[in-house]
Amino acid sequence: MTFYPPPSRHPHTVVFQAAHGAGFTLVEVVTSMVVLSVVMVTIGSTIVLASRAIPKRHMQNGTPSRQVKVLQQIAEDISTATWFLDRTAVSVRFLVPDCGDGGLEEIAYQWGGPLEMSCACI
Repeated sequence: MTFYPPPSRHPHTVVFQAAHGAGFTLVEVVTSMVVLSVVMVTIGSTIVLASRAIPKRHMQNGTPSRQVKVLQQIAEDISTATWFLDRTAVSVRFLVPDCGDGGLEEIAYQWGGPLEMSCACI
């Protein structure tokens, strides 16, 4: 910025004048906005494609409805349990009333991870 001495009729004012080339032209502003828009669209597309490439956790190893049915069966078995024989982080063994002879039936569930599970009725 260049300072000019005040005009003679206003002794306490200072006049400011911007030097030539201190701002951006309209062409420069529009060009930078176009370039930034292309970059933002590219980043957004990359994020969308990457999120589609990640497998959905509930779709590994069967359909969700199958998993829900298995969990409902386990919950039903556990709700009718009369005695727990063994409970660990990867297995459970319990007794339920037998429908046939009125005795007790032993049921054991064992799993190796979040989606691996086996059932044995003993």
